[in-house]
Amino acid sequence: MVGELGAAQHRCAPKFDTTHKNVYHVVFRWYVQKYGMSSIVSSILSIHAKAKPESESMTTSAQAATADNGMSDGELVIEKGMRFDALLEQKCRDRAFGKKDRTRFLIMACVARQILDEPAKSPSIEAILDETGLSRGTFYNNFADMEAAMETVLSTFFQALWTNRPRTAPSRAGSADYDPVYEANLWYCESYETNAGLFAAFTRVAAYMPTLLRMRETMNANWVDRVISSTAKKRGRNFSEAERLTFQGELRLMVAMSIEALRERFIHCDELLSKSFPNAQAMAAGLTKIWNETIRRHL
Repeated sequence: MVGELGAAQHRCAPKFDTTHKNVYHVVFRWYVQKYGMSSIVSSILSIHAKAKPESESMTTSAQAATADNGMSDGELVIEKGMRFDALLEQKCRDRAFGKKDRTRFLIMACVARQILDEPAKSPSIEAILDETGLSRGTFYNNFADMEAAMETVLSTFFQALWTNRPRTAPSRAGSADYDPVYEANLWYCESYETNAGLFAAFTRVAAYMPTLLRMRETMNANWVDRVISSTAKKRGRNFSEAERLTFQGELRLMVAMSIEALRERFIHCDELLSKSFPNAQAMAAGLTKIWNETIRRHL
């Protein structure tokens, strides 16, 4: 009886040494062709990272997030009047970067161009592949999907916009008519005018990309803190807790009003705003007047 049972088990046992091994081989080859070997390596590393101590895993995640953009601080500077897709195209031809980074910049440039030209539409992977000649696998080696690509482009744009702003010439900064509030507003207005499509897309997708909203909130909070610090220095004393809270609230209202005014002027092309403020310089001057009135009340 035991012998018959053993024979039956042997007949029913799967032949892993032949059939299943071939199936695994086919599946593995398909996965490599579709997603690339780097995707498999990344999956293995992510599993390995889970076994690391929490502090080490957090450090690795932070480093990966920085490397994920294919850039480091100071490498992307948006010059006056420059479209962001043009800046990314420059980087994709820069031999100082490795081939993988240049490929990533190339994809990002195509995504940025589609957003700038048609901000109401989602970019198309097919259009990117047609324009660049890249394979679908190469796209997915760099981004999980189009949503991830859009998020990377928009977050990189806003990071470059605020953290890598061109420095004001010392001679200009020291002149009697220099107004740092106007200079900041002018920089933002000119960037908005040139890259309005990216700002429009941000408004459209931020509702389901919370990381973008948090990033903008952090940037706005930093800007408010800088204005408060500068104002306290000018008046020669620090703000009390109640004064600071009131000032913070007023400045945050100013930020929200400025964002909405720029959206109406450069995205929706509001007729009255367009007549009153025909260009970025006029718009910056108008915003600065209101900002400075608020700041003077707290001097």
